[in-house]
Amino acid sequence: MENIKSNSNDEVLDCGKPVNFTYFDNLVGVLNRHRHPIVPEPQAVLCFTKSYGKNKNEIDDFDIDTLEKNLKKAKKEKPKSIQLYNQIGNFWRIKGDAGKAIECFRRALAASPHNAEVLLNLARVLFSLQYLDDAIYLTRRSLEVQSSEKGAWQQYFTLGEIFKAYGHYQEASIHLKHSLELNPGFEPAQIALKEMETMPAATIHIYTLVIIVCLVSLLWNRDFII
Repeated sequence: MENIKSNSNDEVLDCGKPVNFTYFDNLVGVLNRHRHPIVPEPQAVLCFTKSYGKNKNEIDDFDIDTLEKNLKKAKKEKPKSIQLYNQIGNFWRIKGDAGKAIECFRRALAASPHNAEVLLNLARVLFSLQYLDDAIYLTRRSLEVQSSEKGAWQQYFTLGEIFKAYGHYQEASIHLKHSLELNPGFEPAQIALKEMETMPAATIHIYTLVIIVCLVSLLWNRDFII
């Protein structure tokens, strides 16, 4: 993504003073928010587009400098907007600064703890950092408060990705297929499903090998004791 770096030299885009408390501060990934490495999330660009990844050139052509200028302008006009906090958080996801992103999402959730979109975006940050349990919890919470079943395809897609990362391919497949039912043609979900087509067989072989090793070890120990 050629335009991923910002050339802005003025004030840093942030969400103001961090809030003291949210209901999600007990999550490990949130507790460690000041220790996270820089991990850019180019896919977060899709939060600012309308086709949600159906246009393959969206990420490469995205102008993050323009986004930053627009967000700074919006901040001056409505500095305490929950939607703005959410958008700035997604901006920092693109840049890879999870700490700043999480602080913005915390600020939004302090004011609106049942905001499905913010919960999902926080889940995506923690998923990218491999806090899988935290990500599952937040995504499911987001799904619970999502107002429309049709709009829940993003939650199902995220759950599919997380369970795929865990190696739970059957459950991942269920969520990814549900996501495609709600949003047909969503290419990232299609790609994820194709990637798993050859995985179950390999996984079964690994599990079988582990079981055999455990059984042999158990029998050997029993014979040794006898």
